Amino acid sequence: MADDIKKIIEEATLELRQDINSVGVNVEQIQSDVKQVLEGVEIHTQQLNRLASVPDKLEKMDDRLAAMETTLESVNLPMLKQKVVGLEKRIEILEGKFHLA
Repeated sequence: MADDIKKIIEEATLELRQDINSVGVNVEQIQSDVKQVLEGVEIHTQQLNRLASVPDKLEKMDDRLAAMETTLESVNLPMLKQKVVGLEKRIEILEGKFHLA
């Protein structure tokens, strides 16, 4: 009977050691998974931090565009075109004078 108890204890001990090894492997895998998740969270946090500045940048761009629009609205295009045509004529006259000399 003592041998039977000894055998039962040895089998239980062996099973317990196998279970402990299995749990250790599972814990290592879980730790690895948690590490990967944490790295992913860190990467996404950095990306979100960069995106946080986007509204400010867009607002600045909107202000610049509004200023450009105001400037363009103040330009008198027909008068500007007339000035360009006048300058082109003057250049032609000056070029003609230089070619004659």
